[in-house]
Amino acid sequence: MRVSDVMKKQLEIVDTKESLAQAEQKMREAEVNVVLVHHNKSLVGVLSDQALMLRAKSNGGSPEKSKMQDIMRSRLVVCYEDESIEDSSLLMALKKAGYLLVLNREDDITGILSREDIAQKADIFFEDVLKKITSDDKKTDGGR
Repeated sequence: MRVSDVMKKQLEIVDTKESLAQAEQKMREAEVNVVLVHHNKSLVGVLSDQALMLRAKSNGGSPEKSKMQDIMRSRLVVCYEDESIEDSSLLMALKKAGYLLVLNREDDITGILSREDIAQKADIFFEDVLKKITSDDKKTDGGR
């Protein structure tokens, strides 16, 4: 299975000038858990809903007291859309990253891959395998 089979293609962008509350609202409305952070139309980081909740809200319980630059992740970890899920999962583990920016071979950002995306796809895959096994068992009377 390839990264392109699992990644989210919807990319939401926030600017460093926007408030964390605006970023949080944009995530909620778009139903995404990661947004790209731009400054002067250049990618400078990534903001996740988890980082927003843990860091901003721990600062007095309000995202208004924290700055985008303090919470976003500026060290970006990337993979390519034609790479395997196994390799990308290993990269996530090695880099201790909850998500990867996905690039095409021209180095354009084409999506975001998260641990949750991989887990959901794995659940569907194993559910399909289980159905097939169960179906085959019924055809052969339990394999006896």
